Amino acid sequence: MPWRLVPLFVLAIALASCSPNPGTVPPAAGATPRAPLPAGTPAPSANQAPPAPSATPAPVILRFGLQRTISIAGVFVAADKGYMREQGIDLSFEELTAGSDIMTQVGAGNLDAGTGSGAALFNAFHRGLDIKIIGSTQQNAPQGEAANTIVVRSDLLDNGTIRGVRDLKGREIAVNARGVASEYIVDRILREEGLTVADVQLVAVPFPDMPAALANGVLEVAFSTEPYITQVEATGVARRLVPNKPAGEQITVLLINTDFVRAHPSVDVRFMTAYLRAARELQGDGWNRDDVVQILEKYTRLPADIIRRSVKPYIDPNGRLNAASLEAQQRYFMENGFLQYRDLIPVERMVDAPVAVEAVRRLGGEYRP
Repeated sequence: MPWRLVPLFVLAIALASCSPNPGTVPPAAGATPRAPLPAGTPAPSANQAPPAPSATPAPVILRFGLQRTISIAGVFVAADKGYMREQGIDLSFEELTAGSDIMTQVGAGNLDAGTGSGAALFNAFHRGLDIKIIGSTQQNAPQGEAANTIVVRSDLLDNGTIRGVRDLKGREIAVNARGVASEYIVDRILREEGLTVADVQLVAVPFPDMPAALANGVLEVAFSTEPYITQVEATGVARRLVPNKPAGEQITVLLINTDFVRAHPSVDVRFMTAYLRAARELQGDGWNRDDVVQILEKYTRLPADIIRRSVKPYIDPNGRLNAASLEAQQRYFMENGFLQYRDLIPVERMVDAPVAVEAVRRLGGEYRP
């Protein structure tokens, strides 16, 4: 039975020319520079879309693992606006519910690229699967609200059954999967009030199924993401227990199968070029432009007004990645028995930093607000 799926998960890398930032992965030492653009090719402005290439590369079908959340908006926009096709990439979306499943399929070669996070990601590198990280699909904004948090059924908040985080002790909390970034962040939120995940019962429920499960009384509490948080609040089914947080965490990363790249040289750079071009359109008010909202409505299958009101994830327009967050997550998964090894794997060994560096160069340089 052929795989049918859909797109997203990308890590961002600091440019070699940038000032060093804490938690940013630099290009690998001694990395071989990519070939320069042909002589006479004008460099586009870093904050403007580059012109369409004069010669489109031979098209390559790239099977991408899809989750229907705005966290992979950069992939949706790049596909729908033709940026992938301009780079000679024909995206074939195959839908799965958990990033861990997508990562497994990318490692097995059943998918060519996708997004992922969590213990499965680190175990895959330990086992030497044919994957590498090339960018970031979703981070919580460095400052301000994050695009995910704990929501509680409204009736339980209204009658005082649950007033705060400490009232979650002993209760079930839904996460989209076990051993993923969602679980790590739930633990972080609980620890602020003296609890840990050991004090609650985590159950796996895909993000798109959480609103119905809350409405039907199947769930009381869930760690959800946008736009589903805004959806349940708009219908009155559930409300945020705490403000969207924590800021700056790396939620998912963009993965690609290394065998696929070897078979199609430079496809990783071309993919990242299209992706970061779209990511730059999402900066500032770009998220709520009519054309962007229409694209997100198409792929998430949620109403435009819910999308507009949602807290948006952060996609670094220059491919930077929060390595410190990934290291903290790896440590959490090790301490909680999810990993198949004992010594931490350096994050820089998982990331092919020159891919984002070259993509930024092809887009005319670093994006500056």
